[in-house]
Amino acid sequence: MSDFLGRRYAALLGAGLVVIGMIVVGTAHRINVAIGGMSVSGVGAGLAELVGTAGIAELAPVQSRGKYIAIAYSFIFPFAAASGYGSPSLFAY
Repeated sequence: MSDFLGRRYAALLGAGLVVIGMIVVGTAHRINVAIGGMSVSGVGAGLAELVGTAGIAELAPVQSRGKYIAIAYSFIFPFAAASGYGSPSLFAY
């Protein structure tokens, strides 16, 4: 996608989808609409994450490229399961 559109426009598309999704969630009166807005936001966040990783890979020197990408993913990884942190099933005995 970013090769077709260009990295800048793919990143802007991802950020725009996140903003649109959050507007939909913020104005939703039914849970169906809120779930749809979160889906749009998730697509945008995934696109932005992948474009960001590709940008790191382009800017980093070849010898330390793996280190920089690992550092970027180490900031993302703890929050990957954030949706399950507050779920009631975690606290069921």
